[in-house]
Amino acid sequence: MKHYVRAALEKIIYFFRVHVSRKHDEFPYYLLIFISFIIFIGGINIFVELTEELSSKALLQFITR
Repeated sequence: MKHYVRAALEKIIYFFRVHVSRKHDEFPYYLLIFISFIIFIGGINIFVELTEELSSKALLQFITR
């Protein structure tokens, strides 16, 4: 198991060394994907928090329809 984890980490490190450097042509695209992912996760967290704050009475009118 330890060998598989180490091999996976080495593959990830190699990927970052090769593809995620400022000299690489695709760096802006990887950066854009990463930033978009962070914004997406933040948006989902905000949505979940807002729906949890709503009282069950406020949502009851939508459930009974």
